[in-house]
Amino acid sequence: MRVLIAGGVFRLSLSERQSRQPAPEILLADGLKNQGISVTTSPLEDLTQVILRKQYDIAHVHHFSKAALAAALSLSATPFIFTEHGMPPRGKSSHEFARRVILRRASAVVCLSDQESFNLQSRNHLDSTKIHVLPNPVSMNNVHPNLRILGNSRFQILFVGQLIALKQVDRIIRLLPKVDSNVYLRVVTHNPELRGALQYLAEELGVADRVQFDGPLAGPSLIQAYAQANVLILPSAHEALPSVISEALITGLPVIASDVGGIAGQLSGSGILIDPKSDDSLTSAFHELSKNYEDYAKGAVDRGNSIMNELNAEIWVRKHIQIYETALNSMR
Repeated sequence: MRVLIAGGVFRLSLSERQSRQPAPEILLADGLKNQGISVTTSPLEDLTQVILRKQYDIAHVHHFSKAALAAALSLSATPFIFTEHGMPPRGKSSHEFARRVILRRASAVVCLSDQESFNLQSRNHLDSTKIHVLPNPVSMNNVHPNLRILGNSRFQILFVGQLIALKQVDRIIRLLPKVDSNVYLRVVTHNPELRGALQYLAEELGVADRVQFDGPLAGPSLIQAYAQANVLILPSAHEALPSVISEALITGLPVIASDVGGIAGQLSGSGILIDPKSDDSLTSAFHELSKNYEDYAKGAVDRGNSIMNELNAEIWVRKHIQIYETALNSMR
């Protein structure tokens, strides 16, 4: 089988990719190669690959993009698989029309959660047989959940993700003046777009000395960041199934996160869900976690152990191969 995988991460240099945790597209490409499948990767900007894809048996495009639309409109007989990664609706009628074309022309659609699957089906009236729910695996080898014990000194909040408006990191900074002075925030990011604005906000609120901004971390360095923290907070306005939550739980780190996308199922009763539009919700959640930290730490360990089994990369890759084979068989 010859597979083309198109994704945004493939526009980055090898060194840039290695500075981050492996993206799902990379885990999939590597996993398919390990199964003896011929894989070609392509950045989303290269529309030629997805339009003229006769040399491939399957084209798998990740993310809502011009490449996905080009693949959907192509006259090629090569089956086209689409993974959107749970991006929010853009609001423009032209974008929604393009999304419907992509979803309906795709031979199969991969969703990251049951919630994403439900949303796609209800908004776009898709045939449920073409939708497959495959949560992204996590690349953290030889890591197991450790039970956290809350000390009396420094309490560290960790945020891992892009510094973009959607992530609402400003809400964590606004939390700091409302809690004890021994509470600090560490920000780990590979996209510092709003770093200047967030630093200014921290200075305005008088908490600049309690906020640390770091660049991208991966592998052992990221695992250590999780190990040193007391809680991961992800107050995003929108998410699909954020890998940082799974990564945190696998290390035993408690989580506070917005009740959006598939996060409720991801936490599965561990951690605390918050209203993505309410600062008061985050404040209440933080005080609840602090008061009952031992319970939430134990819940994180229990959930981390179950996630390690659920997000097995080899099984995830094999399920993709089954989707590809089904798409090919339907063409015969």
